[in-house]
Amino acid sequence: MTHDLGRRSDSIGGLEYLFNSPMTSQIAGVNQRVIVVTPIAPAREMALAFQIHDQPLKDVLPMGHLGDDGRIKRWSNRFGVQEPILIVASDLDAASEFAECEPDRCNLAVVNANWAQYEQSRQPT
Repeated sequence: MTHDLGRRSDSIGGLEYLFNSPMTSQIAGVNQRVIVVTPIAPAREMALAFQIHDQPLKDVLPMGHLGDDGRIKRWSNRFGVQEPILIVASDLDAASEFAECEPDRCNLAVVNANWAQYEQSRQPT
């Protein structure tokens, strides 16, 4: 992430961006997305279990998953109309298709390689 610090644009870490930046930062100002290809249920459990300042991760960072209909299902209503920044998809093809729809907004894709190998092993030969 980069943050405008007056006349220069320096890279800073994500948590520093949210909590320790010398200027006020709003999560609503982030329009880039990260797509994580992994099983949805364990990812959601992690988002509930992992806490930052006694808040579940899903209530600190707008998160959701890609539904079967291609729409994003939000994991928290805490962010109002703010779209999730971190999107979990259980299928690599669906994640790729989703990213192709708005290539300027999908900044990073993370693929759980173990899950991809598992899915590949289940395919008929």
